[in-house]
Amino acid sequence: MKKLFAISLLGIAGLFLLSSCTIAKISGHGPLPLLLNQPTGKVQVIKNINVSKMVVFDYTGSYDVSEIIMDEFEKIDADAIINITIVLKNTIADFFVNLITLGLAQARTVEIQGQAVRIEQMGALQGKVLQEAYSYSQLNPQLLMTPNAAVIKAKNAEGQTVYRVVQLQ
Repeated sequence: MKKLFAISLLGIAGLFLLSSCTIAKISGHGPLPLLLNQPTGKVQVIKNINVSKMVVFDYTGSYDVSEIIMDEFEKIDADAIINITIVLKNTIADFFVNLITLGLAQARTVEIQGQAVRIEQMGALQGKVLQEAYSYSQLNPQLLMTPNAAVIKAKNAEGQTVYRVVQLQ
């Protein structure tokens, strides 16, 4: 009876440990606003974006959407990406990479879909400006972690390109 109780207790403890694992952490800390839904205000859809990237030897389960989508975003003249859908999946290619490496590669594919837009009315991304800088590298990284923060690339009164950290309302 004591042995059954000990085994049951170990089983329950094991289930608690398994249930607290993080499968994926998805973030978007980059120089472009990423919105999961349609913003308020008027926007013009420029292009639908669909980007897939195989991630290998990444044991953190942490994905930065900005890093994955940045190459595609730089090719077009857009202000933001809206209506984002993020899918983590295992493809046939991932299967074979994991098979060849005996599972050490931890290969998986991140697929991101969204709409690149030009903001016609700034009411679409209204908020409190927390910082303004002439390059993305000059921005305070701590401000990027602020809840509802976005980086907006804009022109100032002198016509120079600036990056603004804005806390969206």
